[in-house]
Amino acid sequence: MMMENTSLTSGTSTVVATRNRSYHIAHTIKAILDTHNASPEIIIVDQSDPALATVLRDTLATIASDYAITLTIEDECHPSAQPGRLRYVACSGRGAGLGRNIGARFATRDIVLFVDDDILPDSDWTEVVTAEFAADPTVVGVYGRILPFDPTAKSATHVKRTGTEVTRAGMERKRYDKPVLPWYLGSGGNMSFRREALLQCGGFDEVLTIGGPFRAFEDIDIGYRLLARRMGSIVFSAMSLVYHDSIKTLPEQMHTESGYGLSVGAAALKYARCGDYFGWHIFLLWIWHMGVRRSAAGIVKWRNGAVVRLSLLQFYYPWLGIFKALGWPVDTTARVFKPRARSTGT
Repeated sequence: MMMENTSLTSGTSTVVATRNRSYHIAHTIKAILDTHNASPEIIIVDQSDPALATVLRDTLATIASDYAITLTIEDECHPSAQPGRLRYVACSGRGAGLGRNIGARFATRDIVLFVDDDILPDSDWTEVVTAEFAADPTVVGVYGRILPFDPTAKSATHVKRTGTEVTRAGMERKRYDKPVLPWYLGSGGNMSFRREALLQCGGFDEVLTIGGPFRAFEDIDIGYRLLARRMGSIVFSAMSLVYHDSIKTLPEQMHTESGYGLSVGAAALKYARCGDYFGWHIFLLWIWHMGVRRSAAGIVKWRNGAVVRLSLLQFYYPWLGIFKALGWPVDTTARVFKPRARSTGT
């Protein structure tokens, strides 16, 4: 059975869920450690194949040595009684939602920061997020900006975009106290939550997730569910900035965005099955914005055939998501799909 930490102190824990990315994640960990007032606890939840898991542990050992910090090796069922600043947690399952839930349960601080394993936080990232929570105890979640990483850019305002990215680059600060369209919130490359609220809400949906049956959406689904259950406010802070250091080929991007569509359809049906019919509003506006408007922008604004091809996916995959989710059981209290049982050992 997965164990949960019950002794919390104030401060932040940073969680990175990863799988088979040992070649890339070192840059992310170093960037986190280099932020001002970096978290006193960084938890790496690893779902890698055995050979690459060994490589990642060796990589983390090198980083720990370089930064003169302690590394502890743990597994999902047995958290360390004396965890180091850098914590490697082996996980036998698959999916970003599962990895993030394990990281949150293992966290010993009351604020949990999440980034992907190909994200490079800006130098002030930890300070900005911490300040948002400190300023208002009713804030339970903070999302922030994600820009494509461009090492040639002089500043964030000079980062080049192509129209194929799904990012949020606006400079506004927004506060949400009731349910909104989930993509208004942000995404999983840059999000943080009060640990107590996150776990009380049921954590991330482990089915509606990268690496799961519906391949995406657990990152903004959790923010939407926190608002729908009136557990507090969500803030989008433009000052919370990270960079997405990943270049995808068009086929890879099409696979990613087909997952977005699939998951939106599944999420809309899930909300409706829980008595929240705003899900259908989400579904229709997703097709309008990401299908109709984006394809038009691809032709008129970007003059980019790749944008149009990506947009056309959203006329099919959301419907497929509804169809595939029809027979999937739902926990209507937590508002999450019920994952299939798996063995995690003793």
